[in-house]
Amino acid sequence: MEERLKELEPPALHILRPSFILGDREEFRGGEKAIMWLSGVLSPVMIGPLRKYKSIAASAIAAGMIRAAGRGATGVHIYNSDQIVDMAKG
Repeated sequence: MEERLKELEPPALHILRPSFILGDREEFRGGEKAIMWLSGVLSPVMIGPLRKYKSIAASAIAAGMIRAAGRGATGVHIYNSDQIVDMAKG
């Protein structure tokens, strides 16, 4: 999908690549509940190069999207979870 979007050559393209998304779900997903719990346990040790694999809140993704759109940058920009979190903070 990303490659197809790039082929369209828009003036600006911001691609966000979040890791596991945290947030409320309408349906119960046992596997996701387990991953949420595990991510909370592992989060403190996910530093350095592992930081981009930390779970991310849906609200942080939304805030990052708003910041990316408001940057006025041209070209293709790709953001991993850690960068999205940084953008969301301002």
